[in-house]
Order: sequence, then structure tokens, then C-alpha cells
Amino acid sequence: MTIPVVVITHGRSAPALCDSARMIIGEQEELYALEFLPGENVDTIVSKINALSLTYPSLFLVDFLGGSPFNAAAWHQRQLSESSKGDVVTGVNIPMLINVLMERQEYTSVHDLCRFAKETGSQGIICMSTDFQFANSNEEEL
Repeated sequence: MTIPVVVITHGRSAPALCDSARMIIGEQEELYALEFLPGENVDTIVSKINALSLTYPSLFLVDFLGGSPFNAAAWHQRQLSESSKGDVVTGVNIPMLINVLMERQEYTSVHDLCRFAKETGSQGIICMSTDFQFANSNEEEL
């Protein structure tokens, strides 16, 4: 079973994130990108989620806590039976998305995949000046 991944963000960044992931690791099954555009509301996003006809517990990757994409994904999850419930992770980024897509076949639980997403998303955030030590400043060694 492939756990479906639904990326929802303000504006058009969800399709861009998914396109970037496909460019790096190839086409993906059960990957969906939903946009939240000006003039839309939580009900609009919920309708978009329902139109996907997801058949398994899904992992929702959204931009930030408390925004309409988060609220819609959380509301959708609350409406499902316990056996159909997925999970929601905030702070979606490229490292998180790529790692989730590459490793999701190894997970039978969407909640375990959720924890993995959170972990790899934060590990993908690096500050070059404090997290790396360079032998010298020669760019060829980067």
C-alpha cells in the first residue's frame, strides 16, 4: 500500500513543490497538490480534498499551523472513521517531501510516516555559516 500524500499551500507553491520533487526523484503515485487561492475558503479546500476520493489514510503536508490549508486538512481528518484517519504535518519543504515520497513504502502507519516527515523536514533546514565547517573558502570544495 502506498500512503497517499496531499500537499496543500497558500498560493501555487504546492504544485511547484510537487513538480520539484518529481524533477529530483521521478514520477510519483498517490501525490496530490492543492492550491489555496485568493477568494477561496476552508470549505473550498475541503471540497478539493473530497474530490480526490482518497481510499487510504493519507498524509497531508501543509504550509503552516492555523492557516486555511491546515484547518481544511484537520477538519477533513476529523470527519473520517478511525481506520481512515491520516495525519497532518506543517512546514512542508522539499527535503521533507522528497524523503516522505522515497520512504513511504517502508511505512504501514501514516502516523509513523508523519513523525518521519517532521524529523526529515527539520533536518533539511541548515545554516551554512553555523552548520558547516570548511577547510578553506574554495567554492570547488562545496
